Amino acid sequence: MRRFTRILCPIDFSDISSHALEHALAFARWYDAAVTGLFVYTPVYATTPGVGMYAYGAPPLPADLVVVGSHGTTGFEHVMLGSIAERVLRTCPAPVLTVPPRATVTSRLPMKRVLCPVDFSEPAKAAVRVALSIAQEGDAEITILHVADVPRDEPLTTRPIATPEFYAEYEAAAREQLDALLADGAGDWCRPRTLIRHGKAYREILAEAAASSADLIVIGVHGRNPLDLMLFGSTTNQVVRRATCPVLTVRS
Repeated sequence: MRRFTRILCPIDFSDISSHALEHALAFARWYDAAVTGLFVYTPVYATTPGVGMYAYGAPPLPADLVVVGSHGTTGFEHVMLGSIAERVLRTCPAPVLTVPPRATVTSRLPMKRVLCPVDFSEPAKAAVRVALSIAQEGDAEITILHVADVPRDEPLTTRPIATPEFYAEYEAAAREQLDALLADGAGDWCRPRTLIRHGKAYREILAEAAASSADLIVIGVHGRNPLDLMLFGSTTNQVVRRATCPVLTVRS
């Protein structure tokens, strides 16, 4: 089961970073983890001819969880998380918890309702392991959601496979895979439920998060090449920017 022992939280003394730090401390209490608050500044030097300049940086800070506040709220700001959050999400190999501003967040601490969307990929399976660990430590309910991106209301003539039989077979196969994710007895120490929806993945994830009053979304991140890191998956991209609760992104 995934555990966190070293948590890093960038701070700039704003309410946004203070809100993020509250979530970092909540995780630290669950896992008995150490928290490092990191403030970074760029000093300005007056240059003197003939005098060398030296750059001083922070020592290495290995972390297995990074918690960062985001700035986006509505409209165009949905695609602008703030420069720090953007860079951390694109480049950090460790799981990243993105916390919305206090004024827009609908979740509460302690986190008691966890939503974990899955597409049965390796990143999704890694996200499930993390979500189950959080549910265990926080004594939380967990919903594992699979969204079939084949809407039921789509005319049958547009897809030869879009028949009632196809949907039944698809859901049966998906249900088996969902059950397999919980085959290690997770139901003995947390309260999991599984759910299948049809539609556009990010819309259904956000709809379920709102309907269930989710306190946290845990989602896997696909890819490591430069383009993937820039977009980090269209579904994850949209969920992180639009969710009104913290989102924990996990790479396999």
